[in-house]
Amino acid sequence: MGVRHLVRRARTVFSRLAASKAGSSVTTTAVEGIAVEESKRDPASDTEVQQPEVPAEGLQHGVRDIEAITMTWSKRTLILFFYYIGFSGKEYAIDVMTADVPKLKNRGLAFAFTSSPYIITAFAGAKVADEFHNQVSWP
Repeated sequence: MGVRHLVRRARTVFSRLAASKAGSSVTTTAVEGIAVEESKRDPASDTEVQQPEVPAEGLQHGVRDIEAITMTWSKRTLILFFYYIGFSGKEYAIDVMTADVPKLKNRGLAFAFTSSPYIITAFAGAKVADEFHNQVSWP
């Protein structure tokens, strides 16, 4: 799923929200012969600081697109997205530096050093988990 598709979807959602708010927000009902006006309440509007539902119009196109995506995605999804992007970027930067800095003769040792946590975890993780399971007692 590309970014353009997400931006297009976010714009569609926001245009529907704007259209539904512009429509009937006040309804009149009869309760025991008395006409009562009820307005549809949004739970988000109960707070003092109300977030805008549509991206601001005065911003650049790219900024509006990113703002639309952040308003559409949930907080958990955004956190996971930026975490994995950052983690992958960090690993990539370490691999590039490991490939560029040492001489060709020592490059294998450098890569072995940077990947040693993964190797250690593969062998020691199962043993630690087994000992934890056998040793820990819950009161």
